[in-house]
Amino acid sequence: MPDGANSKTAASHLGLLQGIARIRDLAEDEVACAARAKEISDWGVQLHLEHLFLAESGILRFLEGVVYSAAPETAEGGPSTRGYIVLQSGFIPRGKGNAPKRTIPSGLSIEEIRDGFRDIEARYQSLEQHLGTLDAHKGTLAHPLLGHFNAAQWLRFAHVHHVHHQKIIDDILSRG
Repeated sequence: MPDGANSKTAASHLGLLQGIARIRDLAEDEVACAARAKEISDWGVQLHLEHLFLAESGILRFLEGVVYSAAPETAEGGPSTRGYIVLQSGFIPRGKGNAPKRTIPSGLSIEEIRDGFRDIEARYQSLEQHLGTLDAHKGTLAHPLLGHFNAAQWLRFAHVHHVHHQKIIDDILSRG
């Protein structure tokens, strides 16, 4: 475990990296990326991949700001009750929330998504040596539906969110 890192933060980081590697490999399979199952999701696999890329890129920008440029701290509070439950349970119920506008897929090509995941994977890997910094940082950034998360909570949320969409993708692919 990296120096100064909380075991939960280290586990979230490792789980997220494993999930990103799996998605990166999936993005190489154009047949899988084209899969759809309307009974499971209005989005096909490629749109879920794009949503994950957009969401994880945004979270990563905040985390890198904490590590590399001392992102400003806020005093807006913490997670909402729903946000706390998501972070503690590690579960996001399906169909209970809408994606924030900035994370709604807009039609990136599979090549752009694939290259994007390669980039964010490398950037998340580079955060490993700074997990203690993420744990210590008390500044928050608001989630549009779940309240304010500090850096360690955002990393946890990224992992939980990734698992949520991976399960949906797996269900879509199992229908094919």
